[in-house]
Amino acid sequence: MANTDTGRSVLSAEQYHNMFLEAQHLKMIPYDFRVWDRYLYSKCLRPYQAVLLRDVHVWLLKMEITPSTIGQWCVSGKFEKNAHEFIKNSNNKYGDSSKILEFLEKNAEVLGKSLSRDSAGDQRSVNNWLAQGRACVRSGKPSERDQDPNVKAQLNAEWIKKRNAYFAFGVIVWGAVPDPIWVLDDINLDTYYDLGYPIANTSYLQNELWFRYMTVYKDTTKGVAQHSFKDFYTSWKSGTLPDLFLLWGKAEPEFIRNLGTFFKQKANGQEPESIWRLSHLLYMGIEYYKPEAIVREGIVQQLFGKVWAEYRLEQGRPESIERIHERRKQYWKCLHHCVDPMELHRRMLKGDWESVRQFAREADEAHGQPIDSKRLALL
Repeated sequence: MANTDTGRSVLSAEQYHNMFLEAQHLKMIPYDFRVWDRYLYSKCLRPYQAVLLRDVHVWLLKMEITPSTIGQWCVSGKFEKNAHEFIKNSNNKYGDSSKILEFLEKNAEVLGKSLSRDSAGDQRSVNNWLAQGRACVRSGKPSERDQDPNVKAQLNAEWIKKRNAYFAFGVIVWGAVPDPIWVLDDINLDTYYDLGYPIANTSYLQNELWFRYMTVYKDTTKGVAQHSFKDFYTSWKSGTLPDLFLLWGKAEPEFIRNLGTFFKQKANGQEPESIWRLSHLLYMGIEYYKPEAIVREGIVQQLFGKVWAEYRLEQGRPESIERIHERRKQYWKCLHHCVDPMELHRRMLKGDWESVRQFAREADEAHGQPIDSKRLALL
């Protein structure tokens, strides 16, 4: 669990206040480990507990109890007692309080202790924050607004976009790499794709992309940022995140160009080329590439439908599942071998499958593998 007095610097009372509210407005846990610990999220060892604690905080804020007061309760070990009393006396003014009251009662001992003084940034804390963050994304919804339906839909979409960016920022600040399969839990957990990891078509580029995010945004302590979320979100919305990696572009021009195009397309509301969803699909692992498996996990057609069709992987094709499985393996080889995946994509769009097979042949030759013409013919 995190130590509230370690890290780049000790936060001021105003910083605790503002960073706590920033997270609460997006119905998230704070990305900064000191704020995360101050408001007792570090004591929640199960994701659903963090969601309930967040809901306790939301209720208290609606009662106009300030973040500073809530923080003082946490530091003094009086949070559970005071929160329970205030919420119980509110007589369900803001809805059904039974779940959060039960949560407070069951966790009275843990929530009633003063803050920990354990070291920050251990892997257990990282994993805990990631699990809590994903649970908040799955459960958080925009606040109801009495607005014109069209205006409300737009505001909600903007809120969701910002909330998703907040989680992505937290993933970076905690020094983690997003998992490509998170999106199977919820469409808003498309963090691996949103941060551009599918554009990194080799392990070297994946590591380099992670390193660049760490260098720009993460401080030396996990859970502490070098820049504010506001700065990150400005770059996220404008599609200019890769501009911070410009020096890297001299060494990896194809990658940095594709990454820049990808972010600009997303910022402008355009759908990036399906090659990047293919990369995402392949990085999930062999057990997740089949459309029926993804549908069964609840992911929507809009994410992978186009790549299934364009790369002949969709459910219901006349080919056997073995053929589609082999096709996937050939794509994996091609993707990792080519310097610029967009070249592979352009050949596919032209229907030049013989040229695509040539990528696979070159990959086999580069790795000293025998060329199997029968398998290549499956492309």
